[in-house]
Amino acid sequence: MTSFDGPTLGARIGEYRRMNGWSQSELAHRTKGRIKAPVIANIESGRKVDISVDQLIVFAEALQVSPSALLFDIRTPAAPSGIEMIDESGSLHKYDVTDALRWMAGPVGLQDEDGLAPKSRIFTEEVLSLYADLDDAFARHWRNIGELSQLSMSDDPITVRLTEVFTGEMEAATATMASVHQRLKQLGVNVDKEYGRPPRG
Repeated sequence: MTSFDGPTLGARIGEYRRMNGWSQSELAHRTKGRIKAPVIANIESGRKVDISVDQLIVFAEALQVSPSALLFDIRTPAAPSGIEMIDESGSLHKYDVTDALRWMAGPVGLQDEDGLAPKSRIFTEEVLSLYADLDDAFARHWRNIGELSQLSMSDDPITVRLTEVFTGEMEAATATMASVHQRLKQLGVNVDKEYGRPPRG
């Protein structure tokens, strides 16, 4: 696998920074001082040719983009990504940007030597899928709470029917959350948190 060097990654950091209308000092401020402006200048110019995983995450958080959007040029989906893997036939498979983004979003690895997906892949795929289901259920739950709060306290048939619909959908979302929560616990995932948080966004 080729390295993700400063001139490419740094240029994208600079591009997103300028897209937001920020100076390097402003970006440094938005990293809460974890990355100083002179370091940002060196990364963007290519003088600093590699960054740590910690720095990648800090930049992604400050710029409010996915780390994948810093690692890969998302405007060139068919371009080489730098990710290379051995496929089932033993040949080297070079991922383009689209393949790499799919891989980064969730494990889409190849089969093991015995023709089966490794347990690590099966585990991570299921956990990430369950996280998505949980977020969807949270969003539905809170959306229906919002809809219920907009209804007036009335006995007219339309309001009564809407209340029944929104309540039913909220209960279904709650049941989904309980089911997903239970499965995550079975998988050994620490999910001891309340369902009542608002959806992320």
